[in-house]
Amino acid sequence: MENATKFCVTFIIYLFKEGPVCKMKKTGQQKKTEKSRSLGSRLSMLLGIVGLLILCSLSVPIVTMGSKSVKANLNKNMEDLLDITNEKTGRVFTQVQTLADSMMESISFVWDQNDAVGGAPANPWRINKFNDGNREVQEITPMQNTTFRSRILNQEIPASRYNAEVVMMNAMYSTLKSNPYVTGVGYFFEPGVLIPGVTDYAPYLTVKSAETRDIINYPYSYYKDKGYYKTAKETQKTTITSLYHDDENPEYSLITVCTPIIVNGEFKGVVNIEINLSAFDILAREDSRFPSLFTSVMDDQGNFLYSSREDLREKTLNDALDEKDVPELLSKMQEDKPFHVVLQNKSGQSRRLYFAPTQLDGTTLWSLMSISSNEYLRVTKRLITVSTIIVLCGVVLLTLITNLLIRSSLKPLQMMAKVGNQVADGNLNVEIQYKRQDEIGTIAQAFSKVMQQIKSIMQDLNEKLSSVSHGNFRVDLSDESLYKGDYRPLLLSLRDITTDLSNTMEEIKRSASEVNSGAEQVSNGAQSLSQGSTEQASSIEELSATMSEISDKIKSTAEQSLEANKLSLSSVEAVELSNQKMEEMSMAMKEITEKSNEIGKIIKTIDDIAFQTNILSLNAAIEAARAGAAGKGFAVVADEVGNLAQKSAKAAQNTSDLIEETIDAVSRGAKITEETAASMDLVKTKAEGITNIISKISDASEDEARGIVQLSSGLDQISSVVQSNTATAEQSAAASEELSGQANVLQDLVSKFQLKNEEKKEL
Repeated sequence: MENATKFCVTFIIYLFKEGPVCKMKKTGQQKKTEKSRSLGSRLSMLLGIVGLLILCSLSVPIVTMGSKSVKANLNKNMEDLLDITNEKTGRVFTQVQTLADSMMESISFVWDQNDAVGGAPANPWRINKFNDGNREVQEITPMQNTTFRSRILNQEIPASRYNAEVVMMNAMYSTLKSNPYVTGVGYFFEPGVLIPGVTDYAPYLTVKSAETRDIINYPYSYYKDKGYYKTAKETQKTTITSLYHDDENPEYSLITVCTPIIVNGEFKGVVNIEINLSAFDILAREDSRFPSLFTSVMDDQGNFLYSSREDLREKTLNDALDEKDVPELLSKMQEDKPFHVVLQNKSGQSRRLYFAPTQLDGTTLWSLMSISSNEYLRVTKRLITVSTIIVLCGVVLLTLITNLLIRSSLKPLQMMAKVGNQVADGNLNVEIQYKRQDEIGTIAQAFSKVMQQIKSIMQDLNEKLSSVSHGNFRVDLSDESLYKGDYRPLLLSLRDITTDLSNTMEEIKRSASEVNSGAEQVSNGAQSLSQGSTEQASSIEELSATMSEISDKIKSTAEQSLEANKLSLSSVEAVELSNQKMEEMSMAMKEITEKSNEIGKIIKTIDDIAFQTNILSLNAAIEAARAGAAGKGFAVVADEVGNLAQKSAKAAQNTSDLIEETIDAVSRGAKITEETAASMDLVKTKAEGITNIISKISDASEDEARGIVQLSSGLDQISSVVQSNTATAEQSAAASEELSGQANVLQDLVSKFQLKNEEKKEL
């Protein structure tokens, strides 16, 4: 239904955008072409479009029901094919599971026997014999103690384990020989569960080694961390590996079915059965109707275990589909229910995918069938195509038949069109020959009446306009018998024309008289204007000379202002230089003051030294007095030292007084310097003010000079205008005389017309 509806909607849109319906909406030149198309063609086209819409509206439900039916049958067909594929997949894995169960059951007896090495083999069976219709127990003599040596291990083992070995080896061999798609089989045990104390016990037999009777015994370390073994051990459910290649035969693609051996809830080991991918060749299906159809088997994680398309083997759903669609797909697979979806593969091709689950000892496998959406919808598209062709053929046939019928019915209108063209060309004497009294006959009679009415009106208008053309605006326009309905504006317009022309001529006549009198006044005024303009020109020349003198004086003033401005700027620079020197002198006095202070500190130090020296000389004199005659010479020295100390102290005091006086003088000089600097700053400020005033005077002088120049230029222009006015006044006087002559001629011409107002005046 979706495709059928889409087709019909698309076709209708085509009709209204690109097809005939669109042509009725075109403008400009296309509208002209549309208008020139015959009525028969337009009616046929419209009926064809209506027929097409009706057939489309009827076809949509039919095609929709057909599409639904076809899709339902296709879906049922695909689901049936998927069921068959799923059944075959289940059959393969069920057979493998049966083999694994058989191999496990074949050694189930060993778990209940606990015989020791070298002991007598136990016989768990009781034998009955049938004698004369009666069943009797057969007495069996037990075996003596016997030593059995393992065929796999290089050691002695209990009899029950020896029997288990024989059973396992025979089971592996028979499984390989009786099942061609099985490429390897083996028992992998936990350490010590089959034979106490034995850690590595995992006999394995392949197709190739079965021919030479070579059994491989894998160590526990080889398989204990393998994913299939760990998963089977943890979940205690059958595990299926991903696709891999055989080491001995790389061309073989294999999967392994790992079935756990559970005894009383305890994990003992696994039975491994390797399956060649050829076991699934029974799933390969070729259908000439659907070349793109292929089947696959995958686990619940989206890993392909088998696919009839070789490029998908050993791949995942992420490799086949857009990665953003895979999580939702895996989520649906967790529901363990059949479903189908429509997705795009990596190549962007739309495909329909059908999924169905298969259970294998708690493990879910999925059968997948995929088909191209284009192939799936091919039958539906074919149905739509056939329906479309039938609809289009019906529309074309309906349009052709309708066109023939309409053309034959509308043929008389062609004759009417020819008559109309002749009337349009001005031929009102043509005859219409149509005798039937139908709608076209009524049109023909009305056409004849119209031509007769037009002919009468044309004759009447010709007579009236002929009178008007000869200057008679008094023609009689009161008869309205011919001018009825929409013809009446012709007579009214003619009345308006004659009235307007009569009034216009009368106005022209009156205006000519006024122009004549006005021309004389203009001539007199022009002569007066010419004389006044001559006097204005003389005055303007004198004013121009005066303005030139003023301009020269203003220019001189501006130049002197510029010189004064330059001198003022020079004085400002000199004041600035004096300020700088005063600042330098002030700095020098500050340095003198600082140095004098330092000298004062030195003199104070000398004074302190003299004071100390004097004290020392006193102490020396005291000590010399104590020494008596021995210290007499030392006393003389002490006196001299004391005298020198007193002289040094006095000299230091005098020097200190001089320095203080110097500092006072320097301070007074610094103060005078600061006052002088302040005065210089004031002079600088005043000089700058004078400079600004002179600059403004200079700028104003320049502006005045420019204004005088512009004023002089304006006076020159006024002089030119006055001269032009003088010439114009002279020309106006001449033109006025010419205008007066033409007005007289115009009055003579207008007097020849017969005006309506003049008729009233005469009456």
